Amino acid sequence: MRIAGWGLALSLAGAAMADEPVGPLWQVVALDGRDAEAPVPEMRFDEAGRLAGTGGCNRYRASVGIDGGAMRIEGTMATRMFCGPAVMAQEQAFFALLAQVDGWQIAAPDRLALFAGARVVIEARRGPPALANPSDLRQDKR
Repeated sequence: MRIAGWGLALSLAGAAMADEPVGPLWQVVALDGRDAEAPVPEMRFDEAGRLAGTGGCNRYRASVGIDGGAMRIEGTMATRMFCGPAVMAQEQAFFALLAQVDGWQIAAPDRLALFAGARVVIEARRGPPALANPSDLRQDKR
């Protein structure tokens, strides 16, 4: 399957491959070389060319195009909740860095690096898998 947008395309063969950023939750560990502080931003790339997650305070979504090692993120929209100054500053830095991303690489099975030119601007680790259906955890299914 090929998903096109912004002159870039995301190629997938069925489910997301281990060498693609699509699918898992990615938790940001560093922004522009500085350790991320809790609550950390999170990213999830989907097969339809969308990126969604939390910036640490606000939920966001954007459009993403991937073609080989190239990546482009555009149209980021976020909710407008207010959190403490440090959380808001980190979130704004995260959103600004997303707009600069032009490349990506899986650095290890559980590590993702997003680049602006030759510089790694966002580093993330694979997060815990999401529950398929939280109701499956209920003891009493009636």
